[in-house]
Amino acid sequence: MNFICPNDIVNNYEIISKLGKGAYGEIFSVKNNDTNNIEVFKVLRKEKRFEQSQINEINILKKITDSHNKNCDSKIEFVSLFIDDFFFKNYHIIVQKKYSHNLYQEYIKRKIHSENIKRIIFDILRGLHFLKYNKIIHGDIKPENILFVDDTSYKVVICDFSLSLDLTTCTENDKKNFNLQSIWYRAPEILFKNEFDYSIDLWSVGCIAYELYFDSPLFSTRTETDLFSKIYCFLGIPKMDIIKSSSITRSLFNLNYELTYEIDSKIINKMSNHKDNLHMRCNSLTLKTLMLGILTWDPKDRISLESCLKLFKKLK
Repeated sequence: MNFICPNDIVNNYEIISKLGKGAYGEIFSVKNNDTNNIEVFKVLRKEKRFEQSQINEINILKKITDSHNKNCDSKIEFVSLFIDDFFFKNYHIIVQKKYSHNLYQEYIKRKIHSENIKRIIFDILRGLHFLKYNKIIHGDIKPENILFVDDTSYKVVICDFSLSLDLTTCTENDKKNFNLQSIWYRAPEILFKNEFDYSIDLWSVGCIAYELYFDSPLFSTRTETDLFSKIYCFLGIPKMDIIKSSSITRSLFNLNYELTYEIDSKIINKMSNHKDNLHMRCNSLTLKTLMLGILTWDPKDRISLESCLKLFKKLK
């Protein structure tokens, strides 16, 4: 899309620069000429197949911004806030508050100290608690969807609700849509296409905590088979009821509950190193407890969001 260029004026917004591009469309930095505030345009793609998810995202953004304005300290933000939306040349544009760079951009540039990792994780957990209060599953927690509030602190907010579910309005079919979570941060219950809840977002937080602390993604992969193999090597064999839970899991094991295929030795060695990292090389008791509590096959065994927050109570 090239109908918007720097210096253009769109609905009294001056286009400053293009910030990025994704499956959803394009992001621009803009100046609101009414307020002189620097804000963000999210220009949505026009394809029919994206229409329903775009409407869903806008409704969720409006709901959580309204909830923030009514229930939260105005100085504390947990999620990226909605300002406006309108159509321009048949393109739907969302206007949002502008934040700083994302978490991925930060940690690939330099190592983040463990105390600052704890601050980041605590803010993500508070954001998830706010979303849970509003009955929303984010569905795509990853470093690219965590934004720093500014360039000077480690305060962050959660952004991008294009895959999110509002449990007060979604249908039973929506709850059977497993097109959620980027594959590196995908929870086992999404991988196995089983019933899921808010704790899929917690799994992603556990993966992010590991990635930040050890400067290496835990489950980097391109395929779901590879993802399963890596989780299997990291966590061991799942409980029998997990194996029996779906046709996908049953196909991975024989009648003796042994794997039906051989895992590549490179994967075994890599995941053994990750396992040793977590159990023997993590010097932060808070982060270690968090990761061990979150990274479980069975969501029923996963530490609760509320218990996660208690681990970080000293950071308030």
